[in-house]
Amino acid sequence: MRSILFPLTDIDASGVDMIPLTTGSLFTTPVDVQAVEDALSRVTTKWKLLAGRMEWDHAVRSLFPKIIIFRSECSRCISTLQASRWTIRIPLDSTPPSYHRYTFTSTTSLLPAPFAIPDLMPGSAQIIPMPPISHFRDSSTPSTVAGLAKSKAPLISVKVSTFVDCQVIGVTVPHGVFDAIGLGLILKAIDAELSGREWSIPEVTEKNTLASRIESLSLDQSGNSPLEALEMERRRLGTGSSKSYWDFGRLVFSLVKEKVWHGCEIKEIFIGNEVFAKIVKEVKEEVQRETGGREWVSTADILVAWTQKVIYGAEITSTNQLLTTTVWDIRSLLSTTPSSSESIPGNPHSTSLLSYPHNALSLLLLPSIPVSSLHSTSLFTLALQSRRFLSSHRTLPSLSESLTWASSTHPVPARRSGTDSLNISNQVLAGLTGMTWGGEEAERGWWIWAGEGVMDHCISWNKVHDGWVGVGSMRRERWEAVERELERMVEEKGGEGDGEK
Repeated sequence: MRSILFPLTDIDASGVDMIPLTTGSLFTTPVDVQAVEDALSRVTTKWKLLAGRMEWDHAVRSLFPKIIIFRSECSRCISTLQASRWTIRIPLDSTPPSYHRYTFTSTTSLLPAPFAIPDLMPGSAQIIPMPPISHFRDSSTPSTVAGLAKSKAPLISVKVSTFVDCQVIGVTVPHGVFDAIGLGLILKAIDAELSGREWSIPEVTEKNTLASRIESLSLDQSGNSPLEALEMERRRLGTGSSKSYWDFGRLVFSLVKEKVWHGCEIKEIFIGNEVFAKIVKEVKEEVQRETGGREWVSTADILVAWTQKVIYGAEITSTNQLLTTTVWDIRSLLSTTPSSSESIPGNPHSTSLLSYPHNALSLLLLPSIPVSSLHSTSLFTLALQSRRFLSSHRTLPSLSESLTWASSTHPVPARRSGTDSLNISNQVLAGLTGMTWGGEEAERGWWIWAGEGVMDHCISWNKVHDGWVGVGSMRRERWEAVERELERMVEEKGGEGDGEK
């Protein structure tokens, strides 16, 4: 069977290779399980990358390169590891019956679901418990890229669990191969197959277009982005290096402390459209008024500000600084030149960076904020500060410098004394929600599992039909603060509605 070897990038091995990425949808009207598997079969046949197997570059035999990096201070060993990376062995020919292109599991229970069915209404806002992931991800699914390589397991796994009152569908891929955009492309392909629609098949190639673009970017922007003193201090406070025993040990201690001592929990926030629309309208009007229309903020900026303020706003006696990291997709920025988005007319395969399914992410560490000041700082101020910072740093010179720094440093959250950490990921553009799986009903519940089970105080925001959902992990008392604010928002909306009658 002919095959090619596709190389991933350093971004794919930046820690995300240690976790799976799973989305879960809930429906009260069952879908056709066999039709779902048939659609998955067609997608993995057409998009040959999905039928691939993970392989480690044979220049390094270890299947656990991250551990070597953590334990070694030898620059020669580290540079060798950077020269080697994960690759995907992609079959070009039809695969034999013994070769499994995907994993599909289906279970049926004669009992109701052992978790509550969410009631996602536009006028509501609430905390939703996370259902057991065992109903969405099969226990045999490897949790790391190394595990996939060792077991030669397929890249994509789908599990359908049917109960008497609902049906849930989970899709799992390795985060070290696909980011949220990539998983979204897979979900859209399955949805298109179920609906009989055409979809663009990403090209299978031995060349990594993102790696090529980053390489050319480094040459184009060489010397154009000197680090400012404020940026250096921000990185010193917010990040350590996985190559440092001290930094890595401090991170592990912090994770254990948050879990054991502070009762860190994973839950989901839901804010209905009608509830959040009022906040968005007020903040945008204030920005328009205060800046004379010269500046603007996005709904995502307001969501970041709301997350910061609500989670930490009650801690008015804290002496800590809040360090917020945002995750942003670099595809659009790197697609600003014709050479980065070439396509062949009439070819159904897309070669644009915009359809690149692997990790194309960068981290931005926002300016630190005194935790004690969040209670009195308006959403308008926080959102505008965030927008100004993002606008000035989402540039090619800044990206080039940031990627170079990350490649050499292998950054991890520093968790230094006197700081609190918060990581916010806006995944709305990935389009992970809204699938009907061949049915006619909108999702009655939706969840995502990523790094929240490993890293605390991370939150991923997505948009569902009737509102916004944010899956995160944080201390028990901070969840209580979020719940109080959600209740206040609903009461305030209800009071306004009464006044209008």
